Amino acid sequence: MEDSEQSSDHFEQTPEPDDCQQTEDGNDDTVDVIPQSNEEERVSSVNTINDVESVKISTDSSYMPAELNEEDEKQAGLGLPKVNCVEKIIICLDLNFEMEKDTFKSRAGDKFTQLQVVQKALRLYINSKSKINCEHEFALVVLDSTAEWVSDFTNNPREIIALLEDLRCSASRETETFDMSLLFDAIDEKVTLPTVEDPILPPPYVVRILFLYGRSNCLIESTNYESQKTLESSPYVFFDSLYIHEPLSEENKCEEIFNRLCKLDHRGFSYIFEVSKNPTKLYVYMAQLLAHPLQRDTQQSAAYKIRPLTPVAQIVPDLLP
Repeated sequence: MEDSEQSSDHFEQTPEPDDCQQTEDGNDDTVDVIPQSNEEERVSSVNTINDVESVKISTDSSYMPAELNEEDEKQAGLGLPKVNCVEKIIICLDLNFEMEKDTFKSRAGDKFTQLQVVQKALRLYINSKSKINCEHEFALVVLDSTAEWVSDFTNNPREIIALLEDLRCSASRETETFDMSLLFDAIDEKVTLPTVEDPILPPPYVVRILFLYGRSNCLIESTNYESQKTLESSPYVFFDSLYIHEPLSEENKCEEIFNRLCKLDHRGFSYIFEVSKNPTKLYVYMAQLLAHPLQRDTQQSAAYKIRPLTPVAQIVPDLLP
C-alpha cells in the first residue's frame, strides 16, 4: 500500500518471522518502536495484506483525501488538546469460529489459532496501557452473529484480562455479512460521550473503540447509521481496527473486507492494520496502538522503525566507571 492513502494498492509477500525474531544486524528481539522522519523508513498508513502469489490489485480510495488541507484539519479535529487524559477503551473481540483456525505459525513451526495470538497481544496491551496511566479503563464486547456487551468499564487490568482468557470461539455457522450497526448500537447505549465547554480545554476522557475482526469470508455492512453518526459526532471518539485474516486468495473476501474497514474512517484519525500468519507483526501493530489518540500523529504521517535498544554505555559514557 502507498503511504498517502488508507487503501490496499498492492499486495506483496513477506517472510514469516518467529515471535522472537532477530533484527537485520543480528541482535536479539529487545526492541523499541521509534518514530522516524526518513522517508525510506516510513511504514504505510495501512499495511499490506500478504498474498502468497503477490498479486497487484488496485482499489478505489476516493473516500479519503491524500492530504488534509486547512479546512479538513479543522473538521478532523487536529486542533484538539494533545493531552494524556483518561482513555475508555472498548475492546471489540471477534469470537466467530474462524478465530479457531491455525492461521499463525512461528519460524520454529509451532501453530497458533488467531484467538490465542490475539489474547496474548491484548494481555500485553492492557498491562502496558495500565502502566502508562493506571486510570485508563477497559470494557469488553464480543462479536459473533451479534454484538454482546460483556463487561462494563474497569481500570483493573486483571479483571478484564481474566475475562479475555476465559473466552472461547462460537460454534455458529458461517454467515455472509456482519452488521456493524449492532456493534455501534451496543456502544451508543452504554457510553456517555465526553463534552467540554471550550474545545481548547482537555476532555475528561476519550473513547477508543478497538475493533479486532478475524473473518476472511464474512463482509461487514451497516443497516442503520444512526448510532454510528452519534458516535462520530464527538471528536473524542476514535475507532481503531486490527484485521486478522487468512492468506489472500480467490476463495476468500479478505481484500473487500479490508477496504470496507478503511471506509469506516471518515475523519482520517483511525489506525487500521491487517495481519496474516505473522504473529510478530501483530504484536508490533498492537504496540503502535499504545499511543494516546490525542497525542499520536495521523497514520498517514506516522512512521515506525524497530531497532535494538542502544546500550547505556553509548548513551551516557561519562557517567559510567
